[in-house]
Amino acid sequence: VWEVALPTEPCCVPSDGCTDESRIHNESCLPSATDWEVITHNSEWPARAFHTSVYEPSSSSNQFLHRIYLMGGKNATRDFSDVWTWNLANDAKWQCDFCSDDAGIEEKHLAPTSDQKVAKRSATDAYLCIDSPLSSMKKFGLPSLDKDTKFLNYTPRSTTLLLNDTDIATAADVGVTTIKELASADLYRILKLRGFDYPGIIAREIRNVCYLRAISLAFVKKCAIEELQDSFFHQFFFREAGHANDETSAISCGRGGNSNPCDAGDWDGCTPIPGLAEVDVHGLGNVAVPQIKHNVSSVVEELFCRRIPRSRCYSASAFLDNRVVTVGGKSSNSTTLYRDVWTRDETFPRAFISLKPKSRTSQSKFVFDSSEAGAYFEYKIIKGNDDIIPWSVTTKSMGVDVSWIGRGWYTLFVRSVDPSGNRDVLFSNEVNVFSWYYVPPIPWGVLSGCALATLALVVGGYFEYRRRKRRAVMERFTLRRMRRKFKLKSNGAELTYQSSLPRDVQNIDKVVGGHSTPHESRRSSSLRNYIGYDESQRKHESHLISKVDHRSNDNYRSGNVRRRRKQIVPVEVEAKRRRNRNTDRNRSTIQMNHDE
Repeated sequence: VWEVALPTEPCCVPSDGCTDESRIHNESCLPSATDWEVITHNSEWPARAFHTSVYEPSSSSNQFLHRIYLMGGKNATRDFSDVWTWNLANDAKWQCDFCSDDAGIEEKHLAPTSDQKVAKRSATDAYLCIDSPLSSMKKFGLPSLDKDTKFLNYTPRSTTLLLNDTDIATAADVGVTTIKELASADLYRILKLRGFDYPGIIAREIRNVCYLRAISLAFVKKCAIEELQDSFFHQFFFREAGHANDETSAISCGRGGNSNPCDAGDWDGCTPIPGLAEVDVHGLGNVAVPQIKHNVSSVVEELFCRRIPRSRCYSASAFLDNRVVTVGGKSSNSTTLYRDVWTRDETFPRAFISLKPKSRTSQSKFVFDSSEAGAYFEYKIIKGNDDIIPWSVTTKSMGVDVSWIGRGWYTLFVRSVDPSGNRDVLFSNEVNVFSWYYVPPIPWGVLSGCALATLALVVGGYFEYRRRKRRAVMERFTLRRMRRKFKLKSNGAELTYQSSLPRDVQNIDKVVGGHSTPHESRRSSSLRNYIGYDESQRKHESHLISKVDHRSNDNYRSGNVRRRRKQIVPVEVEAKRRRNRNTDRNRSTIQMNHDE
């Protein structure tokens, strides 16, 4: 890297014969060969040519730094797609975007402290591509939620390495160095990484290779851009119908008997096979079948797809509207020309909780805001150490309603995602983390519904009771009438005698039975003397007639069976007892005759 000091104004002096037209030809206005100075001989970026570079002037948005960007280019063997920045300081080093051995991009909202490097490395390490090395595979988690931990300052996410140097070297021995190569490794490579090799050869084992392969497969599926051979409808339909993604159902090799040993392409070496503990592999013999299918969704959701231009050279770049813009370029073999436009966004958004519920209340509404326009939000709810829901998406206008959760202590994390895909990676209790105790509201609707249902059952039961009671009374009344008619029919002689009497005399039976009107009762009482009734009979029937006469015609027509029954209970009870005695006596006689 070289720099030159330009002559200071005024370099063109009219008294010395210099004019505006001759300024570009005046040696006093041009740098001399001795004005160039070398800054560094060995920059951090690989040697290259045909690259593009852009100068960013100092401003308040970049903390008044003078920076230079270097992008793309090629050497004798390959093209480059990396981006390097330098702030024109003598002791400063070039910084690479998405380089694991560097601090990464500069975050404008952080002070230049020792924690800044950790935050920058954590921010950029989570952005991977399918061609990223295996050493970049890490497990990211939210900050610890211990009682003594406080997020008053911005706290980065926790990071856990998934492979050590020995595992990386072991994978490189079998030709697996990137995430894509691990996801597409064949059966024999996976089994060799599991410790199974040809007889007489000792293979070094990576204990969690199947777990790493599951992460690689999920990440490649998440970030790979492929041309669809079939329509989206067909792929979605067959995936939902279960015709795809079921690798175990198609595995029929290595089961013994008439089945052939498994070969490359028959099995991937990590997928569990139901009901099978070992499988016969061609050339290796029996190999243990993993019995656990790893769930890596929580790991993959913390890994983000890196968005960078393809490797190119001869591209054009400029600094416009506080952004670096790259246009076009071509590949190293000069067969592919690009006509895309890229911009670089190094600012990470910051999420804020603008509306939050009060603790120990039934409030459940959250509203978020962001430091960048056009950003959306991802939030997660945690209870204790368990995730209630994974990262879910919402917007500023929608917010979040958590009324579906139960009673207890919860913690909500929220992060902002800008249109460039940058995510907030620092968390603080005062900004984007909130812990509260939620109390569910009283379910007035459910209680009101239960009260109405109970009232309806009580009212319905009351009316049903009255209906059944009235029905029972009517049945008893009908039964008594039927018994009277049966008794009258059984007394054939008496019926024949009464039929020979005049009609006025026949009305006497109606009076006794309670079916005559008061007028008929008075007429019949005067006729009893005509047929020779004795004095005792006339007194008894007069007593009955007086009771019937006291009833009003309205009450008689209205069918008030209950009141009428009370008035004739003495006579009816006596008649009923006589009939029961006669019936029991007759039944006994019939039974005796039958036994004989």
